[in-house]
Amino acid sequence: MAHLDNLQHLGATIGGNHNLLLVDDDPTVIGVLGKTLHELGRLRFATSGRDALRMARLEAPDLIVLDIEMPGMDGFEVCRTLKSHHQLADVPVILITSHDGGEHEVAGLELGAADFISKPIRPDRVVARTRMHLRTKLMGDALRR
Repeated sequence: MAHLDNLQHLGATIGGNHNLLLVDDDPTVIGVLGKTLHELGRLRFATSGRDALRMARLEAPDLIVLDIEMPGMDGFEVCRTLKSHHQLADVPVILITSHDGGEHEVAGLELGAADFISKPIRPDRVVARTRMHLRTKLMGDALRR
């Protein structure tokens, strides 16, 4: 029973000590995401898929917000690569895109993304979804331990 109480406590306390990686090739979107999520923890930024993978491998984030459409390596390829890496497979990835077609959402979720958010970014939804996925990750990490 004490173990269950610890898990519930973890789920209820999403403070500002998380490591978030925000990935978008548009500096304006990075700015909006940074302003929206700054209270949830330490933010790191990448403007390309390759930089995102390098940064994630150096220090595994607690959550990644990842644009689908980027030159070079797109978000789908980044997500696929993250999910194939044993140390990063459990990191929740929230995909963002300006396309609201269902095929992008389905493709991302089938690759292992935790969620999908359409642009324009609505800060309240981004924060709520980020908190939910951080809570879920914390509980999963605690169960694995």
